Amino acid sequence: MVGVNGNSSSHEYGRYAAEKVAKEYVTREFSDFMVKCGTELEALSQLHESLGNENANQIICLDSVPTEDLSLVNLVRSDHEELRKVVLALGHLVSEMDFLLEEGRSFYYPFLYYGEGVDEKTLQAGESHVCAGRMVETLQKLTKIFEVGDTHFKIIFERMGCVLSVLVNLDSIINRNNLLREHVAQLQHVVRSIEHNASNFDTTPEDLRLLDLSLDEITEKTLSGTLFLRCVTQSFPTNNNKVLLDEFSANIKGFLEELSFRLDKEGERDNLENMQKFLNVVCLFILHAHLGLRVDNRQLKTILDVAKNSIVAVPLVGSCLWFPDQFLSLYLPRGDRAVDAKMLENVASARFQYVRKRSQQLAKDVQTWNTKIVLWLSRLSSQHVNSQEELTNQCCLVLQGLRYVSRLSGIVRLLLNLHLAIQPVISKGTVVAAFQTFELIKTLQKAIEKQLTEYPQAWMHLQQQLRRSVLEVVQLAARKLASEQNNKKRPRKSIGSALALAERTLAGPCTALRVSTIRISLAIACTAFRDEELSLLAHRLQKMELMSIGIRHRLAELADCEVFYWHKSLVNTYLPDARERRIESSRLGQTLLAAMDCQRALGSVKHLSNPSQLVDSHQQFIRRALELHILEPLCAAVETELRIQSHAHLHPTPRNPFKEPPCLNTLGDLPLGSHEQVNVPHEVEQYLGKTFYNLAALASHDWRKYGQMRILAGSAFNLKPLPDRLPSQTLEQGLDVLEIMRNIHLFVARFGYNLNNQFFVEQSSTSKHLSTIGIKHAANSIRTHGSGVVNTAVNFTYQFLRKKFFVFSQFLYDEHIKSRLMKDARYLRELSEGKDSALKYPYERAEKFHRGIRKLGLNSIGLSYLDQFRILITHLGNALGYVRMLRSGSIHCSAESCAPVPDLAELVYLNESGVDHQLGSSSSSLKNHNDTMDMADGLFESLAKANPALSSLSELSSKALDKVLDDLAQNLSESSDYFKLLVDVFRPFFRDPRHSHLRHFYVIVPPVTVNYVEHIVTCKEKLMKKNKQETSTFTDDGLAMGLAYCLSVLNQWKDFDALQWFSSVSEFFERERKIAGHQSQASQDTLSLTLHRLDTYQQEFQLLFYNLNSARIFFRHERPIIPVS
Repeated sequence: MVGVNGNSSSHEYGRYAAEKVAKEYVTREFSDFMVKCGTELEALSQLHESLGNENANQIICLDSVPTEDLSLVNLVRSDHEELRKVVLALGHLVSEMDFLLEEGRSFYYPFLYYGEGVDEKTLQAGESHVCAGRMVETLQKLTKIFEVGDTHFKIIFERMGCVLSVLVNLDSIINRNNLLREHVAQLQHVVRSIEHNASNFDTTPEDLRLLDLSLDEITEKTLSGTLFLRCVTQSFPTNNNKVLLDEFSANIKGFLEELSFRLDKEGERDNLENMQKFLNVVCLFILHAHLGLRVDNRQLKTILDVAKNSIVAVPLVGSCLWFPDQFLSLYLPRGDRAVDAKMLENVASARFQYVRKRSQQLAKDVQTWNTKIVLWLSRLSSQHVNSQEELTNQCCLVLQGLRYVSRLSGIVRLLLNLHLAIQPVISKGTVVAAFQTFELIKTLQKAIEKQLTEYPQAWMHLQQQLRRSVLEVVQLAARKLASEQNNKKRPRKSIGSALALAERTLAGPCTALRVSTIRISLAIACTAFRDEELSLLAHRLQKMELMSIGIRHRLAELADCEVFYWHKSLVNTYLPDARERRIESSRLGQTLLAAMDCQRALGSVKHLSNPSQLVDSHQQFIRRALELHILEPLCAAVETELRIQSHAHLHPTPRNPFKEPPCLNTLGDLPLGSHEQVNVPHEVEQYLGKTFYNLAALASHDWRKYGQMRILAGSAFNLKPLPDRLPSQTLEQGLDVLEIMRNIHLFVARFGYNLNNQFFVEQSSTSKHLSTIGIKHAANSIRTHGSGVVNTAVNFTYQFLRKKFFVFSQFLYDEHIKSRLMKDARYLRELSEGKDSALKYPYERAEKFHRGIRKLGLNSIGLSYLDQFRILITHLGNALGYVRMLRSGSIHCSAESCAPVPDLAELVYLNESGVDHQLGSSSSSLKNHNDTMDMADGLFESLAKANPALSSLSELSSKALDKVLDDLAQNLSESSDYFKLLVDVFRPFFRDPRHSHLRHFYVIVPPVTVNYVEHIVTCKEKLMKKNKQETSTFTDDGLAMGLAYCLSVLNQWKDFDALQWFSSVSEFFERERKIAGHQSQASQDTLSLTLHRLDTYQQEFQLLFYNLNSARIFFRHERPIIPVS
């Protein structure tokens, strides 16, 4: 037993030690991971701060909306079964109405924007039917979506009011869109007309009748604009329920009292949230009147007083407005008699007075708001979040900013829509003030979003604080309830269970499901709280509900400036004023962000096949307005200023000293949508470059003046217009490199390349002359088009090589070719594994390979597959020869440009000897100029600075001369290795395992050289014949360039060197020559012809060997091919 216990304790100790080591290892790894993440986040933060783009949207944001994977059934757990059922039923009802809200709001924009982007005058026959047909499915969904239920709790009535307000929005949208009704009616007429001819339209009469019935239902229920009326006038099973009607009345009264209390505060009358709550209350009041078949006159008077003194109208979606007086008279039972006509006139008069007064005071109000927001921004940025109190202050500031956004949105939406509805004339000052309001809204939105991203812990802290505050009140009520005796008026068990359920629900995050459950539970237990506790709970629960929705989501709703689309013509009034007042790009950018808020709405339209075209149309409208009112006047002003400054030496008429020159420092990037920006300096540069180019082309004698204006643009406005680089030509132009570049596939096929002399010669021609292209022709073309054509030509060559390499790969992938290559590779491997490692690839085997490929067949012009492969490699080499010729031509052109420039060392000597009497002791510094000159200064700039008699203008001229000389020296250098670029760009691609069939390319090189030698010998023999219609050439070095390039790209030089191919060729011809000498029975003529043929072939092999070695140098290979003697 002792031994067993000892072993057991030892085992336990070992397991404990292993766990300890594992924990230490995991802890260390986690610590390293956190340090690494912190470093990377710090780097990203610094990068984000260094971007400094004031108008760019946030790329990364943190969603702080709490979520959890928990159903309502699992959340609501209580010992009181009746309470559990009630809470479950009401909770599901709240969730259902929330879903209806989201679903109903999704119909806004498809109906609101129906007809946008469609011109009725240019609409072709049948297109209106197509537009209406795309809306049928959406209309069918809307027809069957809304029904109304009943219950007794405040949260239920709140949601019910929201659902009814959605119906009011939809009615308003449909009533203002006559085009939709017309198109649906036309579609229904078409459906009925083709019902007897259904087979011609690939359908059946039954389907058409069903569609006709569906369109009838849509027209009657939806397009009549009576969604709200049908909802409130339908027959409810609880119409005579006095308890329900009293509960309705009590909740409406409570809502009106709460709303009146809010509206008494300063600035709350313009709060968009209060306007929406007023709409919800009036909708509930209409429903209550239809349920009870009577009107509560006290509540009606309160509503009319609010409509007269506080909320004259409510802005709905888009440009739609809700007028409370018209709504009451239209939807109340006997509304024309229930509402006093004089009271309605007073509300309408108050609305006109509001528009007039608000329009006059808006500019002053904007200044006041500007001061408030600047103070708010300074407080927000000065907060250092290091304690819980500071976290709370941050959240309070953000919620205050949210209220500011709500007020500003209410002001601008209501005022612009009222002007559109009842007073079309709007003053310029009101327009400018309204756009400044848009700017303030977007400024607040950006600041709040930045705070939400930078301090997410503040909202975690606020959630915990709110839950703790509510939990303390609930626990206090539970303790009081436990100490009380049972009361019939206050059922202790139900209230206790409700408090316990609320307490358990508060233990989780502030999700929408939990908040609604808490509100329902506390509503059941409301008698357990005092009035001040109920007020505190309502305030805390309101914040928790906001947290469950998400601050960012609510901010996006309030700061949405989609209303701008319906007043976009006002931008033509605002932008000229903004240009005159020299508004900074950051402020103008905020206004443009507001103008582009409608993109999401435009993208949700259904009547167009491609909604993005409506987004593009709006974006083009804003861009055109910017060009017309900002960019074009600015460009013209800059050009005028440059002309005045360039002609200042002519002593023109004195200028107005109070008129400031155009300023570009305040204008930068202007946002134009989520993925596009307008760079104002770049647009001005483009305009100046285009103008200077066109005018210099028309009046070439003024080129110097436009060059001066280009320099002035850089010094005065920090602009860099593109240089004109007007073309010039010479008499000996030759074939233009641009024509070659565009038709490079024809050029490499028609011309042969000479590697040593760097020229191309035409292989055949119908005339008596052959065209040639050399370095001089390339230099002339480069002088005409500029040195940039070289890079373009290299790009074209790359595209050509990519296509040819595809054919190259397909040829080597062919089974006939691949099998022969694998067979020869196996043979070479067996040779290398033998005792005699110096064995070479036999010439006879290469010739056998050549003959074997020829047996596979010939094409229509008598070429074998190997002939075509050889031509393919020759085309590759010709393309590379073209790149080499262009590079040499560029150097030749630069050398000719440097002809007037003397030797720099000679210039230093001349300065040392010629300016000693002026410089004094500075001559010794000039003598050591090459050793001590600062790399930041050029030669002539240093000489100018060393001479105190020279002005600053002379120093600038010397600096410009140094820059010109540096550019010429750079063009003369060999810095651009295009061959290396063309090798490196393909090498990783061919090293992919998918291209393993290319690894035996080096094996096919000997048969290709045999094929080439036979071809070139045949071509040279044709030169001596009279009939030269067929292809005959004396040079075709493209094969050598192509082979060297392919071997470099595939990295097979080492494998090819191991073949010792050219040594094997030399030995073969030596053997053949000896065999021919030993055949004494042959005649002297036959022997002479045989030796001549062998010498000719051997000479061509030697030329190919030399050319291949030369081409190998271009691709930076260290070891050339050395034949074994």
